[in-house]
Amino acid sequence: MNELEQGLKYQDGINNALSAACSSFRGTVSVDRYKNLILSMLFLKYLSDIWQDYYGDYESVYDSEQELIEDKRVNLKFYLPCEANFYNLYQHRHQPGNGMRINWAFHILEKVNGPQLKDDGISVFQHRSFITHEFGEGKQIDPIFCRLLEDFAIPELILKPSRIGAFDVVGRAFEYLLEHFAVS
Repeated sequence: MNELEQGLKYQDGINNALSAACSSFRGTVSVDRYKNLILSMLFLKYLSDIWQDYYGDYESVYDSEQELIEDKRVNLKFYLPCEANFYNLYQHRHQPGNGMRINWAFHILEKVNGPQLKDDGISVFQHRSFITHEFGEGKQIDPIFCRLLEDFAIPELILKPSRIGAFDVVGRAFEYLLEHFAVS
């Protein structure tokens, strides 16, 4: 199977998984509201998967010397602190406060990456908040975001460069979601 065929195969699985993630919100809030959350989560998942790949590469080169690995990782285009990593959020998904934890992860991501996450000085995540009364109160919110984290943790949404190669499945996934939201 060539790279294009492989990429298209991954793309179908990714698009189907993203459509299922959107279903987690249907009937809860409007499409206009949840589209920013889905797009933001896709971005965070992609960054987290890139970091996992780099960590594995650096670990094999630097033989698990954490200080050297961190020094190398800081020089990447985006820096992803542990507490902002998708997999950290996923690990704590059954604990209360998912919305706050996810918001905090994006806050940290914006803080450490400054200009890379701004367009004309405005945060690319400004319309994203995982804490709102639209989703319900307290205990009603946690299951919704627990399900969202689980939706993004499935094998079809492993977005590591070592898996998806050079094919731009993430860019195509963003396009798919924007088209999906436009017709919803």
